[in-house]
Amino acid sequence: MRFGWLLEAGVLLVFASPILWALSAAAGLPPAITATFMWLTVALVVVVLASMTALPFLTRSHRRGWGAYATGAGRSGDAVYLGSDPGLATDLHRFPTYPFDAGEGGEVTDVLRTTSGDVSIATFTYRRAGARGWRSLAGAADTFQIVLAELPVALPYLAVRAAAELGNALPAGTGVRLEYGEFNRRYRIATYDGSSVARKYAVDVLTPRTAQRLLSVEPKDITIYGRYVVCTGHFPGPPRTAVRLLESYGAVLAELVDRIPGHVYATYGGMVERPRGLLDL
Repeated sequence: MRFGWLLEAGVLLVFASPILWALSAAAGLPPAITATFMWLTVALVVVVLASMTALPFLTRSHRRGWGAYATGAGRSGDAVYLGSDPGLATDLHRFPTYPFDAGEGGEVTDVLRTTSGDVSIATFTYRRAGARGWRSLAGAADTFQIVLAELPVALPYLAVRAAAELGNALPAGTGVRLEYGEFNRRYRIATYDGSSVARKYAVDVLTPRTAQRLLSVEPKDITIYGRYVVCTGHFPGPPRTAVRLLESYGAVLAELVDRIPGHVYATYGGMVERPRGLLDL
């Protein structure tokens, strides 16, 4: 989302409204400013209470929706439904990007698998270890909808993050700039280290066609590591939401895999290099 930072700034303002209300009152700011923060605080309380009331009902609706997908030999259209996939959770354990990098593992549920061209793609719900699920605001913050595509061979770490997103931490000293001004403006790119080999790897993977395709869809994040290309910037929802993710972001990840030149797989295949230290670029 091109102006995603405006939305995030607004959310942070609302959550900080109680503190700002107290500070404005203590500092003797104009009544209009104090009243604005007061009403933002009231809105925050209303939203929190409404969310706590609605979450149990959303949970039941969510499970009923996925229960329908579990019928019919586990198929829905061209996608195959799996209730869980412990093997995938094991593969992604310590994957070097949030939310997999917590070091405690997690649970993979509600997996939809299909193919786009010759590339296998999937979307699933990932709950970090210790999360309490949809029945609490804290638990919901630890539940994610993940989209991924499988690579034919393992490749080193390469990350693409939307520049407008808060918390787009990437390994220090590994930034790469492409020869496309618009892509450089909207994304930050990082490799596994700052070497010339790693930088050439990033440029070879992010071909002009791939960069243009990503600009047309605007994913918040994409990470290549090992046998997977992963996109994590989504919230879980009903089955139709997961299907749309497969048809949009899943298809884009499959195109990225398909467009990686053969010499990249030949040169870098098997070089499973991880990033070294996460700091802001």
